[in-house]
Amino acid sequence: QIQAIPTASLKATGTFAVPFGIHRIAATSGGLIAATGLGQWGGFAVIDASKRSLVGTAHMVYGGASLRLHPDQTRAYTGDFGLSPADFRCTFIKKNAQNQYDGYDSPYHGDYPLGGSFEITPDGRYLLGCAGSVLRLAKTKDADLRYVGKIDAGIAIGVAKGSNTFVVVNAEGFLKIYDLDKLELKKSIKIGALCTRVVLDSARNRLHAVASPVPPDAGRSGYFDYNAVRAGDIMSFSLTGK
Repeated sequence: QIQAIPTASLKATGTFAVPFGIHRIAATSGGLIAATGLGQWGGFAVIDASKRSLVGTAHMVYGGASLRLHPDQTRAYTGDFGLSPADFRCTFIKKNAQNQYDGYDSPYHGDYPLGGSFEITPDGRYLLGCAGSVLRLAKTKDADLRYVGKIDAGIAIGVAKGSNTFVVVNAEGFLKIYDLDKLELKKSIKIGALCTRVVLDSARNRLHAVASPVPPDAGRSGYFDYNAVRAGDIMSFSLTGK
């Protein structure tokens, strides 16, 4: 089911069902919702929130770990857990003349650390991957999802409109601050918390995060186990002074 919740009241004003288990959703300003499914279906769907109905579905890589809309709201990007060759995929939200959703996979299959969670910069230039790769985005298949740089691997990335930096938080409890234009590391700060979701507040130069204690074996196996993380607190960090 999907709930509609106004940000002013934070109370659900409506609920409607869809014919599959939802894994991730992202909404356009026009009322369309892009969604990926759970389990063996593992597909991509577009839902019309105003009509509370399913517009259509398309095959998608299994195990989508993340779903983000491009700022132009015409394309949806997904990243998987490495369970298929398609590490990242772009799907256009509007159907083509054949009543299908056009899409294509990343051209890199094992060449770079790809897949999993990611964020898209507000200007639409880059896809910042938690696995450690930065891809340039474009409107055409031949130019889209092209490798341009490497960053430290992490479990959450924070980026905001108007900011010339972005942050990466890793499993060992370090906050990495990067220059967005140069894709260079500016500062590394040990915050002693494991943040599974972060939001960058560029106006106040702060980072808000869902944080919990760092597990004793964090980072030792090379694999991050989300199931080992307990429910965390909402925390706020200042990005100045240190």
